[in-house]
Amino acid sequence: MSAGDTVAVDVCYYGTGSLVTNSVTDTAGNTYTALTKYSDVAAGSVCQWFVSSNIAGNTANVVTGHTASNTPESFWSIQIFEISGLASSPIDADAGTTNASYGTTFTGPPFSTSAASEIILAVGYSAYQRPNVYSAGIIAGSSATLAQTDSVGMSGAEYEIVSSTESSITASINVSTSVTHWGINIVSLKGTAAATPVRHRMISQ
Repeated sequence: MSAGDTVAVDVCYYGTGSLVTNSVTDTAGNTYTALTKYSDVAAGSVCQWFVSSNIAGNTANVVTGHTASNTPESFWSIQIFEISGLASSPIDADAGTTNASYGTTFTGPPFSTSAASEIILAVGYSAYQRPNVYSAGIIAGSSATLAQTDSVGMSGAEYEIVSSTESSITASINVSTSVTHWGINIVSLKGTAAATPVRHRMISQ
């Protein structure tokens, strides 16, 4: 990872239903700000963004997500974005929801952005009834770019870069099979110029 970039990490897990607090660390010693946690108590799942800006560079940096419980989780995934071209304090909007209804499109609540250049990241997840394939949805009225879907079908990540301030927009992501107890977790990050995703990694079990 390159010095000065921003790292955004989304941690999702399903298992005990205890919904304990997550944290994120890395071997470069960067500090991560925890955003809003979105929990589905009935399904025992939780999903949360963590953001570290102006990071210390480390080509062999290892990012780790933690729970505060020693009880193993049944399924989990970590989505990691490294992004260049962001402001020193990039966090702008943070939105998400969980839903017990069946559907093939996961849509989050409206949110607004405040900067002319931002990157919007969204992760959809459903461990209660895992879909097989995620596909890109719509963010701010445009087709998003799918970053990756995990190997167990628990979560999928996407992004969209916007070049003007946006008001009351939404983000959605699609799945191949209608599922219940799903969620979507969204963060919008401010840029100093055109934000550029440098790399994305996904780990799941």
